[in-house]
Amino acid sequence: MRQPHNLDATAGTFEIQNFIPAVDLIKPEGATHATMTSASLGIDFDSGNSALVQSAPLNFQIDSTTQQLELTATPPTGLPFVYQFLLIEFFQEVNAVQYPLNNGSYNVLFILDLS
Repeated sequence: MRQPHNLDATAGTFEIQNFIPAVDLIKPEGATHATMTSASLGIDFDSGNSALVQSAPLNFQIDSTTQQLELTATPPTGLPFVYQFLLIEFFQEVNAVQYPLNNGSYNVLFILDLS
């Protein structure tokens, strides 16, 4: 991504202001749409307990429309380590159906924060 983001790790919110998908995303050839999902993963390495909370997936067309993106994955409580992630997946629309691209090498999972 070429656009700065705001992350509030305490609330689990991920935001991008003035996001233009065709400009701000590095995308594979043939991709017409992308989906972003954020997640908060709490882990206690001593006890082995963990909890995962995911945001609702946000799907959008890769075009020149300016958008405001916001994803929320409220972090689990009571676990000593909490990771914040962002997943970006790419799709190609054919006859009004979005298909995952065969080459998944552009799909990415970012570690945004560890607290």
